[in-house]
Amino acid sequence: MPRPLRDVLRRNFVMEVPRPARVALSTRIADAAWERGQALTAIATWVEAGNAGRAADRLAEVADSWFREGRLDALTRALAALGGEAQRPDLLLAAGEVARRHGEFDRAEHCFSRAQVAHEAAGDATGSAIAGLRLAQTCASRGRIAQARSLLSSCRSALEGDDRLQADTLNVEGGLALLEGGASEAAGYFEASLRLARRLSDPYAAARAAHNLGVCHTRLGDFREALAAYDLALEPVQPGMPPAVMMTPINRSLVLVYLGETERARDAAEQALDLVRRYKLAREEGYALRTLGFAHARSGDPGRGAACYDEAERLARLAGDTLGLAYTRNFQASLAAEIGQAESALRLSDEAISLAGGQEALGGGHEFTHVRAKALLAAGRVAEASDLVAGLGELARRFGYKHLLGEAELLARALGRPGAAGPGSDIELGVAVPMASSPARPAVEL
Repeated sequence: MPRPLRDVLRRNFVMEVPRPARVALSTRIADAAWERGQALTAIATWVEAGNAGRAADRLAEVADSWFREGRLDALTRALAALGGEAQRPDLLLAAGEVARRHGEFDRAEHCFSRAQVAHEAAGDATGSAIAGLRLAQTCASRGRIAQARSLLSSCRSALEGDDRLQADTLNVEGGLALLEGGASEAAGYFEASLRLARRLSDPYAAARAAHNLGVCHTRLGDFREALAAYDLALEPVQPGMPPAVMMTPINRSLVLVYLGETERARDAAEQALDLVRRYKLAREEGYALRTLGFAHARSGDPGRGAACYDEAERLARLAGDTLGLAYTRNFQASLAAEIGQAESALRLSDEAISLAGGQEALGGGHEFTHVRAKALLAAGRVAEASDLVAGLGELARRFGYKHLLGEAELLARALGRPGAAGPGSDIELGVAVPMASSPARPAVEL
């Protein structure tokens, strides 16, 4: 029906039908629309009939399944239609999760904090714990490891009876282990989360765990295993549906760069970028831009690489994504070092390390240490670079990162100091070559 005619009929309906009859009829129309799967129409009709409470109840019932199906846009529109009812604590949790998945971390924290306060005021310990878990996920996404661990510790016992929330908790534990450098430890958490997700027949949780196992394999330099894990995560939940984890195609394209398949990697990264832009996912867009820029740089086109990094920087600043900005500045520093802009490389590296947590980042985030050593080498500050290379070797041996041990030896040889990375580094040179000069860290899905 043409919209002008529909508007005329609506006005006539409002003017000529008494309100009680109008409300009753609208409610029946909304109920029928809901049964037919026309959820957004039903919610708008309930709200129009003055029954926003019913609309909110129904949305709360389906919010979790919509998240598992990736229906973030539908959730956003439904929440917007509810008006004041969207301020209920259960729907604040939903609004916060939509914001978190879009990379809007300030808004996510605001919603989760309000939900936690409301649940505590109502004496709902489980609701408060769920809000605490979501806050922990958000803090971990922002690289605030200590705060995330504290939040997780305070809510863990209240979540023990719910297997679905346990899968979430295991996933956050694994993510924190990864952020601290422990890929092997993290893999244990993700494997447990995957088993639980399969038992629950939860396709999103299973895809998330498989994706994160791919991150672990990538960090350990096991690239074929990483591709297999990402392919498992990409198995469609339903025909025609987007990936359950939008970051998976991005991470997969990064592995293709490491395998030297730069043309395939560029194509894959461009497709991943188009996908996340279609769904307006700012955080994922930043990762896709960095990966595409890295693929361009690796294939000998630093200009296009720099343009991608600049756009990723703009997005990170706009979203207040401190960790994303840290990674972007690190990519920019790496590229500056490679094209001989030593002072710029040092300045960008300083900023990246500061954003990522200062000296703590140099201790656990090997990509920051690696790029810093490259920048120092470009500036001719050999002694300082040598100290960092030795530290990289120690970090690699502690976490079992074969590729990193080889990378450290590559840097040591560039410094004219073979063996400076310590025992075993020369053995791992072959493993290091694909990841040499990499400022990249594959993205974990929290």
